[in-house]
Amino acid sequence: MRWRTYAGTILQVCSDMDVSLLVTLGAFLADVPHTRPAPVNAASDDEDWLAKPEILPARYEGPTGIVGVLNALASRAGLPALSLWAAAPHYLPQSRNPKVALALLEALRDLTGLEIDTGEIELAARVFEREVSEAIEEDGNLAAYVRRLEEASELTGDEDDDVSALQVASGDDIAAELERFLREHNGSTED
Repeated sequence: MRWRTYAGTILQVCSDMDVSLLVTLGAFLADVPHTRPAPVNAASDDEDWLAKPEILPARYEGPTGIVGVLNALASRAGLPALSLWAAAPHYLPQSRNPKVALALLEALRDLTGLEIDTGEIELAARVFEREVSEAIEEDGNLAAYVRRLEEASELTGDEDDDVSALQVASGDDIAAELERFLREHNGSTED
């Protein structure tokens, strides 16, 4: 409700601390399998960042979230802003996803040159993938769907291609089925 104050406060802190780059991190749901590294998109309005081939131009087109507002205001204030967004499997229930966090940290490290120790999150990502894979293998429909996502990813060589042309169950149906499975086997879908 007080987004202008929130964004202004963040930019004031950046100014007070002589910040040279504002980085925002986020995730979005997509048709990607949990068995592959999470694809990451990087966007900026800054000319120096846009000169890098892996950076997309940031495009504000209508309603946006706080990240879009913050990045646009930073750009107007002369503070370069970089926004990193990772694709998360849409068929998983709302939960923490260490594979997405790892992908964001790796992208941040690779793009900025920051030294980031990812050892702990790498372990968490491996455990997460194994546990989700075990849960999904118990349900033939979910397992078949994930295999189709994997095949589509391999065919194109691109983890984040749209595979909506496949005849598959809806994301809501798959998420509901996985939540049911987890409730039956773990007693809860909560962390």
